[in-house]
Amino acid sequence: MHLNTRGHAHAFGFRGQLITKSRHYSTRCQDLREARAAHMKMPHSDDPVAGSFSYDGRGYDDPRAATIAEFLHQLMLEARRAAKSDVTNAGGSL
Repeated sequence: MHLNTRGHAHAFGFRGQLITKSRHYSTRCQDLREARAAHMKMPHSDDPVAGSFSYDGRGYDDPRAATIAEFLHQLMLEARRAAKSDVTNAGGSL
């Protein structure tokens, strides 16, 4: 009995040739879960996240960039104010 499943193989997670999918070389999800659990149980003394980062602040490295950003921010605020006053002055009529 032939099921003609080749056209639907992508839905089952097979991207390559179906015949090359070997049980001998495949990895079971259970094996992956067990390996992950064993790895998570191991102590990680060389973990770089534990206290090695500090906050140095935020901002711009170049003062000219800060000036440009402030200028663009002021332009945006003026454009918003102008658009808001246009809507208010129009009175909602079309």
